Amino acid sequence: MTVRLEIAVEMEPEIFEVPYLEQLYTDPSTLTIPKDAVPTTLIVTDYSGDRCEQSIPTSLEDLAEQLQSNSVTWVDVQGLGSPEILQKLAEIVSLHPLELAEIVNVPQRAQCDDYPNHLLLVLHVAGQVDGRFRSQQVSIVLGENYAITFQENPEFDCFQPVRDRLVYARGTLRQEGADYLVFSLIDTAIDSYFPVLDDFSDRLEKLEQETTASPERETLSQIYFVKRELLGMRRLLWPQREALNSLIRSRPDVVSAEVRPYLRDTYDHVVQAIETVEIYRELASGLVNLYLSALSHRMNSVVKLLTIISTVFIPLTFIAGVYGMNFDPDSSPLNMPELRWVYGYPAALGLMFVVGSVTLVAFWRMGWLGAEPVGIRGEEE
Repeated sequence: MTVRLEIAVEMEPEIFEVPYLEQLYTDPSTLTIPKDAVPTTLIVTDYSGDRCEQSIPTSLEDLAEQLQSNSVTWVDVQGLGSPEILQKLAEIVSLHPLELAEIVNVPQRAQCDDYPNHLLLVLHVAGQVDGRFRSQQVSIVLGENYAITFQENPEFDCFQPVRDRLVYARGTLRQEGADYLVFSLIDTAIDSYFPVLDDFSDRLEKLEQETTASPERETLSQIYFVKRELLGMRRLLWPQREALNSLIRSRPDVVSAEVRPYLRDTYDHVVQAIETVEIYRELASGLVNLYLSALSHRMNSVVKLLTIISTVFIPLTFIAGVYGMNFDPDSSPLNMPELRWVYGYPAALGLMFVVGSVTLVAFWRMGWLGAEPVGIRGEEE
């Protein structure tokens, strides 16, 4: 006979908090705007061969009419904190909802997407805040006679040199089309990495001096911190290389043949920046090995000093141990007759002094004492 028991156990439901769970189950085109996002501001620069007008539009309807003109229009969108303005602007230039999501939901991987009426390019610019490497996503929409840039933070604006070239008529930027304007913006974004790389060079040189002179635990922490920042910069630059390569091979009706050589030059700048980052990463790894070698050298010096001291005191300990044994001189003339000698104690101390001095002189003649220690600094010289 089988007896079946059913036991009902009441348990309180458990609540699991999964980070970003809401974002994982939302539509890919949903805009996720951070609470601290900067309100959106538009700066419109309209120019042709002999004129350049810069303004802040009062309404997006006026902007829609301006984009239909024959001149080149650059709309710089600073701040991503106003979804209504962004969605209205996306309707004006026919941006796909996924495009707007890639622009607003930062950070995104650098990419170049081809759409029927325009191109979308996502890049990252570099900068420094409080002496630390920081990056910002920049999205560029390239149309037939317009370019729209989206920046997260106006304080991180890297396009001011291009804006000055247009306002003060420097170079031939006014005589070119929107594709040349986009090249200038991309070139400025890529060039923002080189001052940061120069700062990395100075920091690595300083860390190398600290490592060879007096390495401390903080030195190793700084080396690893620089390695992490270089790794972050490498992760930003590699996709931008692929995005620029896609832009160079894009449709000729959007990017003209005259602008492609300039884009290839910018592509070479990205390759140069990547190579520099790889070199600095190898230098940082070398500094870690140098730090470990410096610690090993310091430990060897300490062990060497302790070995010399121990070697000097070994014969002295032997002498003290021999004369510290309990022998009776009265039982035999061979049982330490020095114990009854008037000068026995000074003779024992003198023997110890002579043995210690001879040992130190022998070490000095072998080069263990009195010579310049060979260390990391001596090896580099």
